[in-house]
Amino acid sequence: MAIPYGWVFTILTVAGAVFPATVSCLYVDTGNPYDPGKLQVSSFVLTSIPDGIPKRAVVYHPTEPGDYAVMFFVPGLGGFVPSFLYDNFLANVSTHGYIVASSAWFVPTFGQDTKSRLPTFGRDMDSPSGKGIMSLFPEEDGEDNLKASRSDTYWKVLIWLQENLATVLSSRAPGVQARFDHLGLSGHSAGAGEIYSIMMRNTSLAQAAVFIEPANRVPEPIDFYLPGLMFGTEYGEETPACNGQGFDFRQNYENWQCPRAMSNVKGFGHCDIMSPLGWNLCRLVNFCKTVPETDLTKYHMFLQGYTAAFYGTYLQNNGDMLKYVTDQDRIPIEFLEFKTDVNC
Repeated sequence: MAIPYGWVFTILTVAGAVFPATVSCLYVDTGNPYDPGKLQVSSFVLTSIPDGIPKRAVVYHPTEPGDYAVMFFVPGLGGFVPSFLYDNFLANVSTHGYIVASSAWFVPTFGQDTKSRLPTFGRDMDSPSGKGIMSLFPEEDGEDNLKASRSDTYWKVLIWLQENLATVLSSRAPGVQARFDHLGLSGHSAGAGEIYSIMMRNTSLAQAAVFIEPANRVPEPIDFYLPGLMFGTEYGEETPACNGQGFDFRQNYENWQCPRAMSNVKGFGHCDIMSPLGWNLCRLVNFCKTVPETDLTKYHMFLQGYTAAFYGTYLQNNGDMLKYVTDQDRIPIEFLEFKTDVNC
């Protein structure tokens, strides 16, 4: 019987992907990633007072002591969507052996972050500005300055977590260790743009990236090694659209390098990643296209499994997970587009 974590001395070769032998006690998920993970998960919130973190963050972690890879996540609209609306997705990924930290710019509490507010809704995604989803941000806020401020803040949050999360976990989750040498970066929608900015500050900081319906451009081909997964949904670019061609997963994929994977999920939309409250808010304000018959449970199980399989391959160094990314027969959802380039 395979043990979930322990000493690893093997060289894994799957579909041409070779992983060097390592000595590690890192937790390695060995189940089907599209099933619920084996681990129990808890969470806590970090705030500037009293914790000292530059921006509020939510941390999801396995309760079982052990060493775990880390996923850093920025929500949609560049972090203006609160982290708790992604609770189902983030917690489910954590059950597969990840410490997941999500930091959002907008915090829905009174008396805090009074300068942060949701952007004005209803602007045309195909605006002449050519800025895609970033055209949603009001001009009076100084769009360029606001974006620079957000990117800088998320960078500082991630560095703070690298330097301080071990101390926090020692008191809140004794025995749980965050392995930032196995770091994955992830973002939804314009949050993927913030992740791209972090990635470009230090191209060796992370070991993999997952862009979920990215609403940003990768302006030129990357010239460094970073496994990348990027995917969108059928309804994401249909009216009312929350993605636009040229600011999407296809453009990101074309400017990535091997190993990379790309897909377009049939029958789902941009808000379907969110917990039921977030999805219903999207439907209520008609911000992104939603359909009433959406099976959120099916999509959430796919989403957490797709992410866990990719990170399992490149963060947990489990080459057996790659088949759950590259073999459509093993993926419990239908795609309109599907590409992989992993035989580097």
